[in-house]
Amino acid sequence: MRADQADDDAIGGDAFRQWTVVAVVVDADRVGLLPIGMVMAADLELAADQVCERLPAPDGGAGARYLVASPCTLEVDLRMCRVVTVPQLTWVNRMHWCDDAWALDEWVPAEGGLRMLDPQRWRASQRRSAES
Repeated sequence: MRADQADDDAIGGDAFRQWTVVAVVVDADRVGLLPIGMVMAADLELAADQVCERLPAPDGGAGARYLVASPCTLEVDLRMCRVVTVPQLTWVNRMHWCDDAWALDEWVPAEGGLRMLDPQRWRASQRRSAES
C-alpha cells in the first residue's frame, strides 16, 4: 500500500488528521524504539520521509527496521473546552538500506498498534517473502 492509500483508508479524508511516525527495530523477541524521536505531520509520506532522513545507516546490528505510523483525528470536546485526539489503526512499513538512503516497502496494518507488534509474526512473513 502506498502512503496515499493508507491516508485514504485509515482516515477517510478527515481534515483534522495527524500522523505520528517512529522507527523501531524488531529483533528476536523484542521491539525497541530507535533513539531518533518521532515526527508528527498531517501527511504520512512527509512524516515517514523525515524519520528516514534522521535514521543513520545500519550499524551491522541485528534486527529489522520498521516505521510505525499511528494516525489520529482531532476532535473538539466542547464540554471540557479542549481538543482531544482519537487514535486510529496503526500501520507499519519495513525499511531497507538502498545505496545511501532508507527505502520503504508497503504500508500494512498492525492490529493492536505498537504494543502488539509481534516480532515472531513479522519474521515469519519475511521468511515467506524470501522463499517466494
